Amino acid sequence: MIYCVQPNESIWKVAEKFGVSPKAIQIANPQVINPEHLVVGEMVYIPINIDWHAFYPKGIELPEVSDPWPEVRVQGPNPEYAHLLMEDYAGDVSETTAIMLYLYHHQDMEEALPEVSELLEGIAIIEMHHQEILADLIKMLGGNPIYSGKDGQPWTAEYVPYYSQQPCQQIQADITAERAAIRQYQKHIKKINDPYIQAILQRIIKDEEYHLKLFTDMYRKYCQRFNRK
Repeated sequence: MIYCVQPNESIWKVAEKFGVSPKAIQIANPQVINPEHLVVGEMVYIPINIDWHAFYPKGIELPEVSDPWPEVRVQGPNPEYAHLLMEDYAGDVSETTAIMLYLYHHQDMEEALPEVSELLEGIAIIEMHHQEILADLIKMLGGNPIYSGKDGQPWTAEYVPYYSQQPCQQIQADITAERAAIRQYQKHIKKINDPYIQAILQRIIKDEEYHLKLFTDMYRKYCQRFNRK
Protein backbone atom coordinates (compact mmCIF):
# COMPACT_ATOMS: atom_id res chain seq x y z
CA MET A 1 0.00 0.00 0.00
CA ILE A 2 1.02 3.65 -0.46
CA TYR A 3 1.29 5.86 2.65
CA CYS A 4 1.53 9.65 2.88
CA VAL A 5 4.20 10.71 5.41
CA GLN A 6 2.95 12.78 8.35
CA PRO A 7 4.93 15.39 10.39
CA ASN A 8 7.85 14.13 12.50
CA GLU A 9 7.85 10.65 11.03
CA SER A 10 10.82 8.42 10.32
CA ILE A 11 11.09 5.02 8.65
CA TRP A 12 11.06 3.49 12.12
CA LYS A 13 7.86 5.27 13.20
CA VAL A 14 6.10 4.31 10.01
CA ALA A 15 7.28 0.71 10.39
CA GLU A 16 5.93 0.57 13.94
CA LYS A 17 2.60 2.03 12.80
CA PHE A 18 2.07 -0.72 10.22
CA GLY A 19 3.80 -3.59 12.02
CA VAL A 20 6.49 -4.19 9.41
CA SER A 21 10.27 -4.08 9.63
CA PRO A 22 12.06 -0.75 8.98
CA LYS A 23 14.47 -2.55 6.64
CA ALA A 24 11.58 -3.83 4.50
CA ILE A 25 10.30 -0.25 4.08
CA GLN A 26 13.81 1.02 3.26
CA ILE A 27 14.30 -1.68 0.60
CA ALA A 28 10.90 -0.91 -0.92
CA ASN A 29 11.62 2.83 -1.08
CA PRO A 30 15.09 3.43 -2.59
CA GLN A 31 14.10 7.04 -3.29
CA VAL A 32 14.17 7.91 0.43
CA ILE A 33 17.32 9.95 1.14
CA ASN A 34 17.14 10.32 4.92
CA PRO A 35 15.21 7.50 6.67
CA GLU A 36 15.40 9.33 10.02
CA HIS A 37 13.60 12.44 8.74
CA LEU A 38 10.98 11.70 6.10
CA VAL A 39 9.56 14.57 4.06
CA VAL A 40 5.98 15.48 5.04
CA GLY A 41 3.65 14.58 2.19
CA GLU A 42 6.13 12.14 0.65
CA MET A 43 4.54 8.93 -0.64
CA VAL A 44 6.20 5.71 0.57
CA TYR A 45 5.32 2.14 -0.24
CA ILE A 46 4.46 -0.10 2.72
CA PRO A 47 5.16 -3.77 1.85
CA ILE A 48 2.11 -5.36 3.42
CA ASN A 49 0.80 -8.68 2.17
CA ILE A 50 -2.99 -8.34 1.89
CA ASP A 51 -5.22 -11.41 1.77
CA TRP A 52 -7.65 -10.42 -0.97
CA HIS A 53 -9.86 -13.41 -0.17
CA ALA A 54 -10.79 -11.83 3.17
CA PHE A 55 -12.46 -8.86 1.45
CA TYR A 56 -15.07 -10.84 -0.49
CA PRO A 57 -18.10 -12.91 0.58
CA LYS A 58 -17.68 -16.63 1.04
CA GLY A 59 -18.73 -18.59 -1.99
CA ILE A 60 -17.00 -16.38 -4.57
CA GLU A 61 -14.16 -18.34 -6.15
CA LEU A 62 -11.08 -16.22 -6.77
CA PRO A 63 -9.26 -17.97 -9.63
CA GLU A 64 -5.54 -17.42 -9.19
CA VAL A 65 -2.46 -19.61 -9.09
CA SER A 66 -1.02 -20.54 -5.71
CA ASP A 67 2.47 -19.15 -6.39
CA PRO A 68 3.48 -16.46 -3.85
CA TRP A 69 3.63 -12.84 -4.94
CA PRO A 70 7.05 -11.18 -5.21
CA GLU A 71 7.61 -8.09 -3.09
CA VAL A 72 6.21 -5.02 -4.82
CA ARG A 73 9.25 -2.79 -5.25
CA VAL A 74 11.38 -1.12 -7.91
CA GLN A 75 15.09 -0.38 -8.29
CA GLY A 76 14.35 3.33 -8.37
CA PRO A 77 12.24 6.02 -10.06
CA ASN A 78 11.99 5.56 -13.82
CA PRO A 79 9.40 7.61 -15.76
CA GLU A 80 9.97 5.51 -18.90
CA TYR A 81 8.99 2.31 -17.12
CA ALA A 82 6.02 4.04 -15.47
CA HIS A 83 4.96 5.15 -18.96
CA LEU A 84 5.08 1.54 -20.23
CA LEU A 85 3.09 0.19 -17.28
CA MET A 86 0.35 2.75 -17.93
CA GLU A 87 -0.51 0.68 -21.01
CA ASP A 88 -1.02 -2.40 -18.81
CA TYR A 89 -2.91 -0.32 -16.26
CA ALA A 90 -5.45 1.56 -18.39
CA GLY A 91 -4.71 1.23 -22.09
CA ASP A 92 -6.70 -0.62 -24.73
CA VAL A 93 -5.30 -3.96 -23.53
CA SER A 94 -5.18 -3.42 -19.78
CA GLU A 95 -6.37 -4.51 -16.36
CA THR A 96 -8.95 -1.70 -16.42
CA THR A 97 -10.40 -2.99 -19.69
CA ALA A 98 -10.39 -6.58 -18.41
CA ILE A 99 -12.25 -5.62 -15.23
CA MET A 100 -14.98 -3.78 -17.13
CA LEU A 101 -15.21 -6.52 -19.77
CA TYR A 102 -15.56 -9.37 -17.30
CA LEU A 103 -17.98 -7.57 -15.01
CA TYR A 104 -20.29 -6.74 -17.93
CA HIS A 105 -20.17 -10.29 -19.25
CA HIS A 106 -20.77 -11.59 -15.71
CA GLN A 107 -23.96 -9.53 -15.46
CA ASP A 108 -25.14 -10.19 -19.00
CA MET A 109 -24.85 -14.00 -19.00
CA GLU A 110 -25.98 -14.57 -15.41
CA GLU A 111 -29.14 -16.43 -16.52
CA ALA A 112 -27.83 -18.04 -19.71
CA LEU A 113 -24.57 -19.46 -18.31
CA PRO A 114 -24.50 -19.05 -14.50
CA GLU A 115 -21.31 -21.11 -14.11
CA VAL A 116 -19.38 -18.87 -16.51
CA SER A 117 -20.96 -15.77 -14.97
CA GLU A 118 -19.65 -16.74 -11.54
CA LEU A 119 -16.21 -17.47 -12.97
CA LEU A 120 -16.13 -14.04 -14.62
CA GLU A 121 -16.92 -12.32 -11.33
CA GLY A 122 -14.03 -14.07 -9.59
CA ILE A 123 -11.57 -13.33 -12.40
CA ALA A 124 -12.60 -9.65 -12.42
CA ILE A 125 -11.68 -9.46 -8.72
CA ILE A 126 -8.24 -10.93 -9.41
CA GLU A 127 -7.75 -8.38 -12.20
CA MET A 128 -8.53 -5.66 -9.64
CA HIS A 129 -5.66 -7.01 -7.56
CA HIS A 130 -3.38 -6.80 -10.61
CA GLN A 131 -4.59 -3.26 -11.25
CA GLU A 132 -3.74 -2.17 -7.71
CA ILE A 133 -0.25 -3.67 -7.94
CA LEU A 134 0.38 -1.83 -11.22
CA ALA A 135 -0.82 1.43 -9.65
CA ASP A 136 1.65 0.95 -6.80
CA LEU A 137 4.50 0.27 -9.24
CA ILE A 138 3.63 3.32 -11.34
CA LYS A 139 3.68 5.53 -8.25
CA MET A 140 6.99 4.09 -7.06
CA LEU A 141 8.46 4.75 -10.51
CA GLY A 142 7.40 8.39 -10.33
CA GLY A 143 4.24 8.19 -12.43
CA ASN A 144 0.59 8.97 -11.79
CA PRO A 145 -1.86 6.06 -12.31
CA ILE A 146 -4.71 7.98 -13.93
CA TYR A 147 -6.99 6.10 -16.30
CA SER A 148 -5.08 6.53 -19.54
CA GLY A 149 -2.63 4.48 -21.57
CA LYS A 150 1.00 5.22 -22.30
CA ASP A 151 0.03 7.56 -25.13
CA GLY A 152 -2.04 9.71 -22.76
CA GLN A 153 -5.32 8.62 -24.37
CA PRO A 154 -8.00 8.44 -21.62
CA TRP A 155 -9.49 5.03 -21.02
CA THR A 156 -12.81 4.60 -22.83
CA ALA A 157 -15.65 2.08 -22.72
CA GLU A 158 -15.18 1.70 -26.48
CA TYR A 159 -12.40 -0.75 -25.56
CA VAL A 160 -15.05 -3.18 -24.22
CA PRO A 161 -16.54 -5.71 -26.73
CA TYR A 162 -19.94 -6.15 -25.07
CA TYR A 163 -21.59 -8.75 -27.37
CA SER A 164 -24.84 -8.40 -25.40
CA GLN A 165 -26.88 -11.61 -25.09
CA GLN A 166 -24.26 -13.56 -27.08
CA PRO A 167 -22.52 -15.62 -24.37
CA CYS A 168 -20.33 -17.71 -26.67
CA GLN A 169 -19.03 -14.61 -28.44
CA GLN A 170 -18.46 -13.07 -25.03
CA ILE A 171 -16.34 -16.02 -23.93
CA GLN A 172 -14.39 -15.79 -27.18
CA ALA A 173 -13.76 -12.10 -26.44
CA ASP A 174 -12.57 -13.01 -22.94
CA ILE A 175 -10.14 -15.57 -24.40
CA THR A 176 -8.86 -12.97 -26.87
CA ALA A 177 -8.39 -10.45 -24.02
CA GLU A 178 -6.31 -12.89 -21.97
CA ARG A 179 -4.09 -13.80 -24.93
CA ALA A 180 -3.49 -10.13 -25.72
CA ALA A 181 -2.68 -9.35 -22.08
CA ILE A 182 -0.12 -12.18 -21.89
CA ARG A 183 1.59 -11.01 -25.10
CA GLN A 184 1.75 -7.43 -23.87
CA TYR A 185 3.17 -8.34 -20.46
CA GLN A 186 5.80 -10.52 -22.16
CA LYS A 187 6.73 -7.61 -24.42
CA HIS A 188 7.07 -5.24 -21.45
CA ILE A 189 9.22 -7.71 -19.50
CA LYS A 190 11.74 -7.49 -22.34
CA LYS A 191 11.65 -3.69 -22.32
CA ILE A 192 11.86 -3.16 -18.54
CA ASN A 193 15.34 -3.82 -17.17
CA ASP A 194 14.27 -4.01 -13.52
CA PRO A 195 14.27 -7.53 -11.98
CA TYR A 196 11.68 -6.58 -9.36
CA ILE A 197 9.15 -5.38 -11.92
CA GLN A 198 9.94 -8.32 -14.21
CA ALA A 199 9.19 -10.77 -11.38
CA ILE A 200 5.85 -9.11 -10.67
CA LEU A 201 4.82 -9.11 -14.34
CA GLN A 202 5.82 -12.77 -14.64
CA ARG A 203 3.61 -13.56 -11.64
CA ILE A 204 0.69 -11.66 -13.22
CA ILE A 205 1.19 -13.68 -16.42
CA LYS A 206 0.73 -16.91 -14.44
CA ASP A 207 -2.72 -15.74 -13.34
CA GLU A 208 -3.58 -14.67 -16.88
CA GLU A 209 -2.50 -18.05 -18.29
CA TYR A 210 -4.72 -19.76 -15.72
CA HIS A 211 -7.64 -17.49 -16.66
CA LEU A 212 -7.06 -18.31 -20.33
CA LYS A 213 -7.28 -22.03 -19.54
CA LEU A 214 -10.49 -21.55 -17.55
CA PHE A 215 -12.16 -19.52 -20.30
CA THR A 216 -11.06 -22.05 -22.92
CA ASP A 217 -12.49 -24.90 -20.85
CA MET A 218 -15.81 -23.04 -20.53
CA TYR A 219 -15.95 -22.36 -24.26
CA ARG A 220 -15.40 -26.06 -25.02
CA LYS A 221 -18.02 -27.04 -22.47
CA TYR A 222 -20.79 -24.71 -23.57
CA CYS A 223 -20.02 -23.49 -27.09
CA GLN A 224 -18.11 -25.95 -29.22
CA ARG A 225 -21.05 -28.34 -29.59
CA PHE A 226 -23.07 -25.54 -31.19
CA ASN A 227 -20.29 -24.68 -33.65
CA ARG A 228 -20.17 -28.27 -34.87
CA LYS A 229 -23.77 -28.16 -36.06
